[in-house]
Amino acid sequence: MYADFLHRYGPVLDAVTHREPRPLEAFRTYVPMLTQWRRMPRGSSMGARSSDLLLP
Repeated sequence: MYADFLHRYGPVLDAVTHREPRPLEAFRTYVPMLTQWRRMPRGSSMGARSSDLLLP
C-alpha cells in the first residue's frame, strides 16, 4: 500500500520542486493523492515517508 503510494506520487514531489503546477493541475493531482493517503494506516516508517509528500 505504501510502496504503491510512493511509486505513484513520489514523482509528483520531484516535479513540483522544479516548477509550480497550474492550479487546476495541482487540484487534480492533490485530491486523489490526499484521498489515498488518508486511507492508509499510520505508525510505520513508510507512513512517515508518505506523509512527507503531503506535509511541508
